[in-house]
Amino acid sequence: MKLWRAWVALWDRRAPATGLAVLRIAIAVVMLADYVWLAKVGAVHALWSPPPVGFGAPVGALPGPLAYALVVGALAAIGLGAATPLACIVFVFASAQLSAIAPDGETGSDVLLRIIVAILALSRCNAQWSVDAWVMKKLGRPMRTEVPAWPRYLIMVQ
Repeated sequence: MKLWRAWVALWDRRAPATGLAVLRIAIAVVMLADYVWLAKVGAVHALWSPPPVGFGAPVGALPGPLAYALVVGALAAIGLGAATPLACIVFVFASAQLSAIAPDGETGSDVLLRIIVAILALSRCNAQWSVDAWVMKKLGRPMRTEVPAWPRYLIMVQ
């Protein structure tokens, strides 16, 4: 019973919301810079369009350029903290779609970042420095400054 209480206490710990907010913003900014760079060098159509325009496979629910646009939009929303859980889910879906279209254009870090963003979708990473927190404060329901620490633990294990 003592071991069970220690286990529950570990996963019930609270941490300042700023840690997850910094992680949310950093991931969004770095990944957004990467995706914008791909557009700047003209690689979007080459990577994710079907032949003869590109080398992507015509699979999945979304065409490559549309999935790319969803990824970029979701990353911008994640960075700003606007509709953060929804933006995280859209990013994971659209990024997985890009992976299906061009599996050779992906590395292990892309999979890892999808996992981290999925964890962020389930966390309260939008409790600080976000449009979501600002809106909730204006509605008279401010978000807490302490959030569950379990998302940070899972991300560290990754």
